[in-house]
Amino acid sequence: MIFTSFLLFYIHTRNKNRIFILLKGTLMMRKLHARNVLTGLIHGLAWIAVFLIPHYLSQRPGQETIEMRDIILWTAMVIFFYINYYILIPNLLTKKKFGLYTVAILVLLLIAFSSIRFITLKYDSQRELEIIHRRHGPEKAEFILHRIARNRGMGAVFFTFLVLAVSTSIKVTSDWYKMDKKRKEAENEKLSTELELLKSQINPHFFFNTLNNIYSLSIRKSERTSEAIVKLSQLMRYIIYDTDKDKVPLSKEIDYINNYIELEKLRLRDNVEVRFLVDGKVSEKLIEPLLLLPFIENAFKHGIGHKQPCTISIRISLFDSRLILCVENPVLPKSETQQPDKQGFGMYNAERRLQLLYDKNYTLETTIVDSVFRVELILNLNRDEMSDSG
Repeated sequence: MIFTSFLLFYIHTRNKNRIFILLKGTLMMRKLHARNVLTGLIHGLAWIAVFLIPHYLSQRPGQETIEMRDIILWTAMVIFFYINYYILIPNLLTKKKFGLYTVAILVLLLIAFSSIRFITLKYDSQRELEIIHRRHGPEKAEFILHRIARNRGMGAVFFTFLVLAVSTSIKVTSDWYKMDKKRKEAENEKLSTELELLKSQINPHFFFNTLNNIYSLSIRKSERTSEAIVKLSQLMRYIIYDTDKDKVPLSKEIDYINNYIELEKLRLRDNVEVRFLVDGKVSEKLIEPLLLLPFIENAFKHGIGHKQPCTISIRISLFDSRLILCVENPVLPKSETQQPDKQGFGMYNAERRLQLLYDKNYTLETTIVDSVFRVELILNLNRDEMSDSG
């Protein structure tokens, strides 16, 4: 019965996933189609404006109709634009074949010049000749007609060059924007991966030591056994269910730290004193999970000796959006510490996370005064709002 229920649930879940994927794919196709339609509409309106605006601005009295050469030139400009955009730039300019690209552009300019010159001489010659005959006489008619054809050809060259320059600018800018977007996405993905890796590098020895301590309490039938198990379960629940989020409530992070400290106390001798104090309202603030723990963990790892009395002081203060963490522990000889000398690895990971997450919106200072190692971390918890406002 249980197996059948599980199988039905599995099939139901699979079908739901397939339906979800199908709906997601359909929505993506619709969005892509709508984007293509919008892009095509924008291109069409732009080309109509390119064709009509210069025509009406330069229109002479008695020239209300659109000339055939204008239509041909406009059509050629559209073709040249997309030849340059989709063929010449990707295959020549992008691949740094500058010589071939220059030759191709010159060929397009030559085609524009020759086409407009040919159309002027072939199809406009009769009407142009009549006008020239009336104004300049038949002797100069042929010479003037060729000069007009040449000037119109040069105008077509200028217009073609302008269209190709616009085409190149748009394509290069578009490609740069896409590459920059991909680069930023890759950087963000890399940073996210690095952050996840750094976040996951919690000292596993702590959990093994805690289990050993709980085992020792259970052997002695201590009343603290159940309390220790509850605190360890709370730690594990926090790590499993909350640390995969970008941010967590600061109150939860402090509860985690408090449980961590209480479990660390299980292994401490009577000569070790731990002071933990929290100031300010923490209920409405958010913070990245496990960001403060390495500094506290470092104090327990390197500030507890076998013989001499030790005091570990931890203070978290909140003033508006500014959080201050102050951790102090005695500096002991290496032979006195209860942990292997790995100082620096956890601190490096913590500093790296701060650099990735807070950039210039934090300060971290470590000092040693009178054989006391002190860490002071100041965070601007509202750095995103600060950046947006800037």
